Amino acid sequence: MITPMVEPKNPRAARVLVVDDDDTMRGLIARVLEREGLQTTLAPDGDAALEAAGTQRFDLIVTDIHMPGKDGLELLMELRRRAENVPVIAVSGGAGRGFMSYLPAAEHFGARTTLTTPLDFGTFLDAVRDALKNPRGAPHRFNDSPSALP
Repeated sequence: MITPMVEPKNPRAARVLVVDDDDTMRGLIARVLEREGLQTTLAPDGDAALEAAGTQRFDLIVTDIHMPGKDGLELLMELRRRAENVPVIAVSGGAGRGFMSYLPAAEHFGARTTLTTPLDFGTFLDAVRDALKNPRGAPHRFNDSPSALP
């Protein structure tokens, strides 16, 4: 199920699709983005994200990598297959559980930026601003050493 975007204070605000199977994380990322004045649409998995991307234009997609059903890597591959040029920030937890190898794969499949969780929201917002300012720019690596959530 896709959660409709929150009406922004600025109707010309950038539109961000947030994809994560964890309701809490998805909501937290959306609140952080909305506080920055961005519009958000929420999707719980890759299938719902592709449905949303097929009917709406987004300026940025933030996606978790590990999700049931269509995961973040499959989402990236399908977006590229469709020739969608929207920048993507891929997020992955799992440090120490063998999942870190998925971050380079996400970059290979077109993620503009990859970040680990727990997110450092200052670094996250830097990545968001950079992707929105330079949507066709080269991938950028951010120092995303984990820190506690605010």
